[in-house]
Amino acid sequence: MSRGDVIDFFWEWYRREDRRCGSPLCQYALDKCEETFSRRDWEGFGYWHSVFARERQRTKSQHFERPE
Repeated sequence: MSRGDVIDFFWEWYRREDRRCGSPLCQYALDKCEETFSRRDWEGFGYWHSVFARERQRTKSQHFERPE
């Protein structure tokens, strides 16, 4: 995991109060990121961050798809 990933995680965590994730799985993954980060469980954090990033990208693409 790169330094940028951790920075992205923290910005998302900071903005989370104003803007929720687009899916329950995205929100759960973000909560697990916080939990594993606080325990310094880097392997677990990497896993949940990848789930979070995938879900965030998936929900963004659903919101911005152009109707045919």
